[in-house]
Amino acid sequence: MKSIQRLRHLLFENRRRARWVGIGLLAVATFGMHAVLTAAGNTPGGQTGSQPMPIGAGAVDFHLPTASSSGNSPVVSVSQNGPVTVTAQLDRRSVLAGSNGEIYAELIIKGKKAALDHRVPSDLIVVLDQSGSMSGEKIEQARHAALDLLDRLADDDRFALIAFSSSSKLVIAPSLAHHELRPEWRRRIQSLSSGGGTNMHQALTQTLDLLKQRKGSDRPCRVLLLSDGHPDSSHGLDDLARQAGLRGAALSSLGIGSDYNEVLMAQLADLGSGNYYYLDHPESLAAVFAGELEAGRTTVARGLEIHLSPSRGVELVDVSGYPIERYGDWLVVRPGDLFSGQARRLWLSLKVGTESVFEPRDLGDLKVRFKADGELQEARVEPGLQVACVDDPQAYISSIDSDAWGRAVVNEEYGVLQNLVSGLIRKGKKAEAQKQIDGYVTRQSRQNAHLKNAAVSSNLAEVEKLREEVDQAFEGPDQALKQKVMVKKRHELSQQLRRLEAAPKSSKGGS
Repeated sequence: MKSIQRLRHLLFENRRRARWVGIGLLAVATFGMHAVLTAAGNTPGGQTGSQPMPIGAGAVDFHLPTASSSGNSPVVSVSQNGPVTVTAQLDRRSVLAGSNGEIYAELIIKGKKAALDHRVPSDLIVVLDQSGSMSGEKIEQARHAALDLLDRLADDDRFALIAFSSSSKLVIAPSLAHHELRPEWRRRIQSLSSGGGTNMHQALTQTLDLLKQRKGSDRPCRVLLLSDGHPDSSHGLDDLARQAGLRGAALSSLGIGSDYNEVLMAQLADLGSGNYYYLDHPESLAAVFAGELEAGRTTVARGLEIHLSPSRGVELVDVSGYPIERYGDWLVVRPGDLFSGQARRLWLSLKVGTESVFEPRDLGDLKVRFKADGELQEARVEPGLQVACVDDPQAYISSIDSDAWGRAVVNEEYGVLQNLVSGLIRKGKKAEAQKQIDGYVTRQSRQNAHLKNAAVSSNLAEVEKLREEVDQAFEGPDQALKQKVMVKKRHELSQQLRRLEAAPKSSKGGS
């Protein structure tokens, strides 16, 4: 089901190693990444100017690179601490003197596979929109999803429910899900109705108050924010979501239908270190709730934080669209929790100074911090990722790894294109959207004419479907609705591609 793709193990086909031949595409290879990130409006803070069709053959198989220290492949660094293994690899070993010096670092964070009977008691807070726009099937499916969730809880799971319209109310106070409480909880959920405004600010404020009461708790906590419309006011929502994440909760946002603010909902999930979902049909709710519950139960590392202290002359441009925070010399990204057996792939977009030639040098200190078994731990990337600056075009070309380049194109750069097209369609700018698609096809085709990467070839065929969809979104009497739906689908796909991951499947029953 499209709307719950983030809960599925994403496996894709087609990857093949090939060598660059000739130097005719040198300028394109050097400046292509900069062009696509600049076009999307990315800034050094990791924010984009705008913030998704099912993932198809264009995406690269999710696999862990093999450690290597010879040949044309960049060195792969593998570090392990406790339940977390970090694998890092550059898509090239050098940059060209006088170029913009852009390079990708692929970071894969994998959780140890826990025993089959591994289950962590979890806290779950549902924050449910019951405004007037939720009437009919939406509120009915929301009640159904909440009731289904109750059936999945174990006695040692803790549950709470906040409902909001023009104001918010605590429908179910945080309590262990003992069976004797559930009949009353079911009655309260079944009595939920729709009407009034969308005071999301009060609801998240009340949620944060509940999280403050958890001070010192080591239990995983997930907050599920569900809404189908624009909040009465968005002022301060970003800070509330950030505070929720900093207090150890993972705030996931679920947007239903075609009338909510997808940029805002995705931003709240990012700041809250959770997941963002677009649900085109409300019957998907129960499956998403179940998957989020399972995620909490199988957590092996909480509160992942990627820390980078760049070396002099190195700039961190973006990390798969996540917000980037600065603490002294360290740049920090918070992608959320890690589940049993889960692998998360992120792309660090970097710029290296190319004013003069230099031998291989570290890009900076890179580590992943997390909490496991009640203790703060970290896995430091060692040996460090190194890059040289060369003035020989052939040496530069031969340093590019075909597989890593292909993954960067098909996942990160294509994800950025989805983001860009979504923003332009939202503004009604069809011609500009098609222009960006044309530029992407031209750029990648020129590179791949020499590289002959099978995954990129498949991706270019997938892009033609995107072009057709843009045309169709501006045709017919229902084009306004088609544009809204396309914007939300492409927005979601952008994040799915740029943050490719495997997540646990849901399972019925709690004990």
